Amino acid sequence: MTQSTTKPVDETLAEARPWVTIILVLLCVWGFYASASHGMLWSKNHGFSLSRFVYQLDHRAYVEMLAMMFWSTFMQLNIWHFIGNTYFLWVFGSTIETRLGTVRFLLLTLVCIFGGWYLLVQHAGGVSEHTFVGPGLLISGIIGGYLVFFPEKKISPGGAMRRTYRIFHDEPTPNPAESFGVSPWLVLCAFVVFETLIHFVFAGRSIGLDSISLVPALEIFGVALIVSLLLVMSATHALQGHPLMLVAMTRYRQLRALDMTHEEAIAGTARLLSVPSEKVKEWIAKDPGVLRKS
Repeated sequence: MTQSTTKPVDETLAEARPWVTIILVLLCVWGFYASASHGMLWSKNHGFSLSRFVYQLDHRAYVEMLAMMFWSTFMQLNIWHFIGNTYFLWVFGSTIETRLGTVRFLLLTLVCIFGGWYLLVQHAGGVSEHTFVGPGLLISGIIGGYLVFFPEKKISPGGAMRRTYRIFHDEPTPNPAESFGVSPWLVLCAFVVFETLIHFVFAGRSIGLDSISLVPALEIFGVALIVSLLLVMSATHALQGHPLMLVAMTRYRQLRALDMTHEEAIAGTARLLSVPSEKVKEWIAKDPGVLRKS
């Protein structure tokens, strides 16, 4: 009797859930609750202050310095700031995490959080009248890491998770390509517009809060792009080829190791990476090392 491969496929797909992104979103929920409960003055006192950072660095208060950098990342200025940040964090974060893997995405996230604030200090020279809050720099870095996997024609506006809860077992699983909704460039431009509006709305207030700075955002974007590329190379042990293609080949081999057929591995890879199965077939056909068992 032939053993069904449904369980291994489901278990493999379960491993691709974006746990780090979920935690980041929950931290944003905490940040919104804390800011809404205590008010803008509390956010200013607990946000990322450049003068406070320089003071802590000079006095070697590294724990307090790192804590300020971490927690200020998730503070939210108002409900619109919270909704926009969590949306873009989920769309780009969940997509890239399922491709890089949980551990590598966590490493990228830490680079974006602490590296983004450090670049802000370097750009401002340690002096600024504003206190910065929110994951604007973090999301900028995640987008930089996401662009490593370009080109893609469309992205799901709801994020990378495309799971179906089927009532009937004979109901076919939809092709991931059918879930793609809009151009990723459109979502990226929406993020730029959103952060620009938030910046001008709050930067001019007398309370002195801000959400992002342009130059550090571009710098962490570039840093994260390079880090993401290095992480892909470390995961695939390959130096040439499109990063998404290299990841697809690696995922395909992992699924074949579970005794899946060629078609099952193609479908599983497409679901794991949220790309059309036809594109995965095209990539796998270019890999001379792939063994296709019937």
